[in-house]
Amino acid sequence: MFACSDCGAKLTRRYHLVQEKWVDDSYVCSNYRKLARECSIHYITTQKMETAILAVIQRVSWYVRHNEKEFIQRVREASTVRQEEAFKGCEQQLSLSKRRHSELDGLVKKLYEANATGKLNDRHFERLMGEYDSEQSALETTMTELQGQIDAWSENKLKTDEFIELVKRYTDFTELTTPMLNEFIEKVIVYEGEGRGNDRRQRVDVFMNFIGAFEVPADSIAPMELEEQRRLTEEKAAHERELKQRAQARCKKRNQERRDFTARMKAGLLTSEELEAHEQHKAKNRAWQKEWRDKRKAAMPEQSQKVSRSVIIKRKKDGLPLTPEELEIYETWRRKRTAQHREWRHGIKAKTTA
Repeated sequence: MFACSDCGAKLTRRYHLVQEKWVDDSYVCSNYRKLARECSIHYITTQKMETAILAVIQRVSWYVRHNEKEFIQRVREASTVRQEEAFKGCEQQLSLSKRRHSELDGLVKKLYEANATGKLNDRHFERLMGEYDSEQSALETTMTELQGQIDAWSENKLKTDEFIELVKRYTDFTELTTPMLNEFIEKVIVYEGEGRGNDRRQRVDVFMNFIGAFEVPADSIAPMELEEQRRLTEEKAAHERELKQRAQARCKKRNQERRDFTARMKAGLLTSEELEAHEQHKAKNRAWQKEWRDKRKAAMPEQSQKVSRSVIIKRKKDGLPLTPEELEIYETWRRKRTAQHREWRHGIKAKTTA
C-alpha cells in the first residue's frame, strides 16, 4: 500500500522498543542500502504518514457530504481523461495481438502444407507447431484480458456511488483506524524529503479507492482544516513564548552569576584558579575583539586621511603646494578671517567716533 516514488518498492516499517516505548517508528524504502538495487531512504515517521492520510480522508469526505453533485461531476471528468488514455494503449495492444494471431494462423496452415508435401519433416513440424501453439495461447489470454478492460472502461465502471456510500458510513472520526485505511486507501506514494528540521518538506500522494488521487478545490476549506490551522498557530505562538522565556531566564541567570563573581572579586574571595581562569577569559576576549576590529577595518573601504586646517595654513606660509581641496579650505579660512577683521575695525571706529 505504501510505495516509494523513485523505485516503486514497498516502504518498510521499522521501530524499536526501548523501555516500553516505541522509538523511531517510521517507514523507509525497502530498497534502501540493498546490494541488488540502491535507492534513497524516503524516511517518513508513522505519525506523519497517518496524519497526512487522515487529513486527506477528512477533507475529501467533508467535500463529498457538502458538494455531492459537484464531486460526481469532477470525478467523471477526471475518469473520462483517464479512460481515453487507457483506451488508446489497450486498443493498440489488442490490435497488434489480433494481427499476430492471424499471422500465426497463416503460418500454421503453411506448416501443414509443407509437411504434407514432404518439404518439412515431422520433427521440425512438431517443434514449430508447439512454439506457434504456445504463442497463440498466450495471445488469446492477453486479448481476453485487454477486451475485458476495454469493456469495463466502456461501461464506466468507476463507482462514485460506492465511495459516497463509504463516506456516509464514516460521518465523524478523528483517528485513523485499520478498517478505514483498508476501505478508503488504495495506495500511498511517498517522495524523498527536502530540507532539515522544521524546514523539512515531503510530498505524499494519497490514492483513494474508486476515485484515485482526487483533488478538492482550493477554495473549499473544511472546518477541521480551520481547526488544524488554529491549533498550529497556537502551538507556534506557545513555542515562541517558551523560547523567549528560556532566553530571558538564561540571561537573568548569567547576569546574576556575573554580579556574584564581581562582588566576590572585589571582596578578594576568589581562588587562584578562578583568578587565572578570569585572566584567561579576559585575554581571550581581548584577542577576539582585536580580531573582529581588524576584520571590520579590512572590510571597510580605504579613506583618505584629512589634513587639519592648521597644517594647511602652515604649508601655505611655508610656500608648499596645496591640493585643490586644501586650497579651498585655506581660501574659506581667509575669507572668514578677513570678515572678522573688518568687523573688528568697524567696532573700533565706532567707539572712537562716540
